Amino acid sequence: MKKFSVLFLALLPLFMQAGVTAIYKPDNNQSKDIAILENEFIRAEFSSVGGRLISFKDKRNNIDLTYKEGALRDMLLPNGTQNFPDSIYKIKITEKTPQRAVITFSAPADNSREFILLSRTVALEANSTVLKVAVTLTNQQESMADMALGYWQHNFFGGVNMPAEYIVPMRNGIKKMIPSKEKNTYNYEYDTDLSRNWCAMNVKRKRTGAVVIGEFPRMDMTYSWYCKG
Repeated sequence: MKKFSVLFLALLPLFMQAGVTAIYKPDNNQSKDIAILENEFIRAEFSSVGGRLISFKDKRNNIDLTYKEGALRDMLLPNGTQNFPDSIYKIKITEKTPQRAVITFSAPADNSREFILLSRTVALEANSTVLKVAVTLTNQQESMADMALGYWQHNFFGGVNMPAEYIVPMRNGIKKMIPSKEKNTYNYEYDTDLSRNWCAMNVKRKRTGAVVIGEFPRMDMTYSWYCKG
């Protein structure tokens, strides 16, 4: 069993104390189930499709920091074809107090690796701007063959219409990338010489943004579409 964790942080100042809420809204069509974590600073909305974070809103200025397919898009490697972003995740509120709420998302892998179960918990505390994310991969007992798997997570923030800059710590200094409407999906850029376990998006002139902080010594790679710089 492998465990991974990632932190998401909206760059907001803390001013007051209030509670946190967790809501699960099931639908007759399970692919339309949603879940919400919310406190005085942020509102995070999740879809049962992929267990994705489809909205990550700074409530102070009503800015949604996610983009297109959203964040927390799980993937297993090698082969890169475990389509967790398209799987229907089970949703369960596993902790709910005024001080802290936790929602658990789970789904089996598909095709030849259906014996692998992915479980992800997302926690939010009162008076906090941090979503704490922990991922557990479990090899079910009926198939305990040795294997080497890598866990990837795709997170989309910002976009070409948001006045944002992306900040990546490289070994030779901090790199900033600016979204550009002239770029397209074929002009992507991979950065593999990262020196820290975080990357960030800053919304210029709005005093908000998001930071992804990994538990690992450093991130292996970031990549950008629609960016220059």
